Amino acid sequence: MIVRGVLLGLVLLTVLLLQTVVAPAMTIGGIAPDFVALTVLVLAVVEGPGSGLRYGFVGGLAVDLLAATDTIVGASALVFLLGGYAAGLTRPYIAGNPFAGAVLVAGIGTAVLVAMRVLLGFVLGVQSATPLTVLVDAALTGVYGAVLSPIAWFVLRRLLGLVSTSSG
Repeated sequence: MIVRGVLLGLVLLTVLLLQTVVAPAMTIGGIAPDFVALTVLVLAVVEGPGSGLRYGFVGGLAVDLLAATDTIVGASALVFLLGGYAAGLTRPYIAGNPFAGAVLVAGIGTAVLVAMRVLLGFVLGVQSATPLTVLVDAALTGVYGAVLSPIAWFVLRRLLGLVSTSSG
């Protein structure tokens, strides 16, 4: 259990590094992939709603604490927590083809998480965006999520498989 927690912590640190260093170089139309949201959703599909909820909270809180903008600490944590839980709930329904399900959940989920973060920021008065801007941002981030999800799927399954075989 401790090894698994340390491993997921290292995955989160790696993803945060990718988010801050690599993602800005991958922008299309000013939109960059959201690696943290992607790993939250894929982990939830692989492990279930409990893991998605916990990893989503920690990942979202890390994103909030590292943000250089005027954000409310905890907003991303709340959104990622809910997204991880919801993605984990889809697990029984995609059991027939979990890989395709993960791609679908990652694509739709990253788009929804972006829209939820903007909506929450709007409600809290820290963000203003037009509905068209939110729609375009969410769509592009969703495409990024779907395209990059196979990498996250294989890496997470491989790493978590190593932990389960070494501890069991």
